[in-house]
Amino acid sequence: MKYLVALSLLITAPAFAADEPMRICHFSLNSDDEFRETKTFLDKLNKVSPTPIEVREFMPKGSKPEESFLKMVKSGVRCDGLVISGHHTGAYSGKLAKGKLSMDFMESLSCKPEYAEFFQNINAAWLQGCRTLGVGEIQTDDDQGDAQFHMNRVGAVVEEDHLPQTYGELEMEFTNTLDQDNPLASRYLRLFPNGKLFGWTKSAPGEKSKSYMSLLYHMAQTSKRLEADDKFPFDAPNAPNMNADSAARFASAMLLTLSRFSAEQKGCEEIATGGWLSHGNVGNPGKYYFDNSDLKSYSSLASTGDKALLEAKGLDCALKAAAKAMNAEAMGQALDTIAQRPEFLRYSFNTLVDLRARLLKANDPKSKATAAIILARMKENPQVIDFLKSKMGSRQVGITRKIDYYRFYNALTGQKDAAVELDIQTRAMAELMKPLPALTPGAHNPARSRNLAADYRISVVQSLVKNKVVNASFYDDLIKKDPEADVLQALAQQVKTYGPDNRIRRLIGIVGAPGADDAVEGVAWAEIQAMRLDEQTMAVVQEDFIRARESRGEHRNTAGGPLPESRPAPASAASPPRNPDILDHLGNFFGVNR
Repeated sequence: MKYLVALSLLITAPAFAADEPMRICHFSLNSDDEFRETKTFLDKLNKVSPTPIEVREFMPKGSKPEESFLKMVKSGVRCDGLVISGHHTGAYSGKLAKGKLSMDFMESLSCKPEYAEFFQNINAAWLQGCRTLGVGEIQTDDDQGDAQFHMNRVGAVVEEDHLPQTYGELEMEFTNTLDQDNPLASRYLRLFPNGKLFGWTKSAPGEKSKSYMSLLYHMAQTSKRLEADDKFPFDAPNAPNMNADSAARFASAMLLTLSRFSAEQKGCEEIATGGWLSHGNVGNPGKYYFDNSDLKSYSSLASTGDKALLEAKGLDCALKAAAKAMNAEAMGQALDTIAQRPEFLRYSFNTLVDLRARLLKANDPKSKATAAIILARMKENPQVIDFLKSKMGSRQVGITRKIDYYRFYNALTGQKDAAVELDIQTRAMAELMKPLPALTPGAHNPARSRNLAADYRISVVQSLVKNKVVNASFYDDLIKKDPEADVLQALAQQVKTYGPDNRIRRLIGIVGAPGADDAVEGVAWAEIQAMRLDEQTMAVVQEDFIRARESRGEHRNTAGGPLPESRPAPASAASPPRNPDILDHLGNFFGVNR
């Protein structure tokens, strides 16, 4: 067992009792097959391993993942290795979970001093799911680098894949997954600074491909690399009966992967990271591999000596702490560091945009002062505008996130940008004109994807109007293209921000659009009733409403039944009439006259 003796001379893992096992903490959100296969594998290895190796599951079936993850972190259990497995969209979810586990949540935990040790103890992290380590460098302009494409692709199967996300959440998660400035891999390296990372950059193997064998194949490839003759152990890693020599070789590979090495011993880490690549059919693996080369591995941040990334982690935590405490002085100090170290901007930019938005919502003097510091310091940073424009023009950024960035740009410059607005309008138009997903036959909720897509499109329309990114011509073009009823309904719900006369014209125009249906008419009529028009005006509006409906060649009732014969009570004389154009930044919405 020469490999075990040699390994014992190399391992420089943090001190722990000689009889304390090395431990893999498992977090299974979609299937527990990999956990069970790993446990069976380790039971065989422990018959010969000089150090016991155990695996424990920390994700109870049906539990909320973030609550369970927090319990694991707070438990005091030391995890040398961590496996997180499930569907991955930028957050983990699956049929065993009630909710999702997000990267933002894990990062927030790691910033708390009382939990930092848990994350620092991880020496190996297996991130099992699609694109868990991002997508690498995007070199082509195809759909794989488009956040909207992935949102729609995955959104169509949320019910069958047991995903809890809305379309808006999927858009944001894929925006983060595709991010080229603050890549997921970099974020995980900062999250687990002593951990080797093993993950995927496109579709990961599924259950039909025996994805549960991933860790075993990885150890088979690593054990081969530990041998001078480059041969596999005699027995397969899942052999029912494993001889002592094979078990010892697999144990050697497992102990190496779970151990921590100094920077001078980085080559030991590369045995494990290379083994991961081979188990995806990179190089000449021979056997024990998936025919899937869309994977990636990284040596630990500690072994590479990348101090900038370690500092970036501390800086991000400092920004969040300053925002939570509404400490403008501490926020200013952190922002001064970003100004002095230009490379930090890309790592903390999203944090700053989101923190400022959150602070403004708090509507508290201290929070507003802290938000003002963010804006003031960012105005002073000469890199910010160019960086922001590159983000707003990227296909990796989803529509609503582009609008977030544009709102931040407006606050920084006090200006509009026609090119950015045109890009947002073009992408929004394409999204609003997409057919809604089909029903999912046999699913618990066959219409879930369809309803979520409709809700998302409503939120897009709301955001476009609220942030004044569109004008009358955009809506004219949209109606002419004959959008589906959910889009028209969203437009009808947005008329509240306009003066009475323009509001009526817009609602009549929506009802007359070819795609309008009973639900659209119901929303439009409810909006008209809510205006509490006088009896004479209401009579004219009702005639126009019916005429618009009939112009579609239809004679249907609204969703709430026939148009009522009774008239609403006249508006109170105490309520002064509003100037119809005061809130009308869109101009003549549909150009419908009565």
